Amino acid sequence: MKKCTVLITVATALTLSGYCQVNILYPKSDARYTRNQYLITAINQKTAAWICLGGGITLATTGFILASTKAVVNFTHIVTLSNTQTSNYVAETVLALVGVAGITASIPLFIASANNMEKTRLMLTLQATAKGLPHIVSKNVTGLTLSITL
Repeated sequence: MKKCTVLITVATALTLSGYCQVNILYPKSDARYTRNQYLITAINQKTAAWICLGGGITLATTGFILASTKAVVNFTHIVTLSNTQTSNYVAETVLALVGVAGITASIPLFIASANNMEKTRLMLTLQATAKGLPHIVSKNVTGLTLSITL
């Protein structure tokens, strides 16, 4: 029974203390992501940023146009001295503020996308070369692949 307990303890200690793939080349980078994952994340963030920017511009422009038309109508009522009540600008203000918020939200997404793209480029330029190749040789090596479907 003692041998089994010792064996289980040693096996558990070895599995808990072992590191499968330690990232020696990139000690400060996040070792959980690969180059393709950073690239996909950067592309998705840039797409979301463009959507936020476009939607924000559309909403803000719509809010400002609607507010300006109401302002013109109110101005004409004031000039003609008509006794009508002036309009409130709640919907136009909400549209404009949501649009400005969308534009503002796109800025961090563009920055995060650029950071992830830089991590992708860094991983590509710092990748280890094959054995026997000097470090001066370019990483862009043409290859040929044959795929056989089974």
